[in-house]
Amino acid sequence: VWSGRNSDGIMMPDGEYLYGIYTVENGQIVANTGVKSGVVEAVKFLGNELYLLINGEMYPYSVVNEISA
Repeated sequence: VWSGRNSDGIMMPDGEYLYGIYTVENGQIVANTGVKSGVVEAVKFLGNELYLLINGEMYPYSVVNEISA
């Protein structure tokens, strides 16, 4: 949720605004589409939740949209 304020805390005027989501990968800022793909390397139960190891990163099964061959 955006507060309507810029990075200096100043209220911005009404209007249409665009935003982007970025991640840092290997020290570089990269635009993030919100969708990633990769190879499932392992499946683990941690506590009561199922996790997938995908490209070296753990993801809860609840955030996975599709698994296909």
